[in-house]
Amino acid sequence: MTTIESNAAERTDTLAINVLRWTFVLLFGAFGAHKFLAYEAELIEPMAASHPLLSWLYPAFGTQGASIAIGSVELTTGLLLALGAWFRRASMAGALLAMGTFATTVSIMLTNAPLAIQDGYGPPWLSFEGQFLSKDMVLFAVALAIFLDAHARGKRSA
Repeated sequence: MTTIESNAAERTDTLAINVLRWTFVLLFGAFGAHKFLAYEAELIEPMAASHPLLSWLYPAFGTQGASIAIGSVELTTGLLLALGAWFRRASMAGALLAMGTFATTVSIMLTNAPLAIQDGYGPPWLSFEGQFLSKDMVLFAVALAIFLDAHARGKRSA
């Protein structure tokens, strides 16, 4: 590969990661902000309240408080990802929080199968909620790409 081709490939990679990063910043900002609204708190409660990692939030903080706690994590994730454009460690921390978020939401399909799977649907038999949650597998991969890019930035600058 020539130097010109190598530089073009690096610029393309950088552009792709930046598009992914800023899309995530917008998503986490919007999702996090919505968690502060009553209708969103009510909407996520059936999924989150039955999850082993999240269920403790509901007796401790109530429906709205639990939603605000989740939203605060999402807003923090978005902020770290935004800062990650300049600070590699912030990018890695934000990407790890994003991966944790998506691993948690995908695991809702495993811990609450009746919510995620619906009789009468064709393969893969996912309900509306299951279809909604299944996109998080792809979003997990995006977060992993952002993490690996930040990690590689550290190796290039060393």
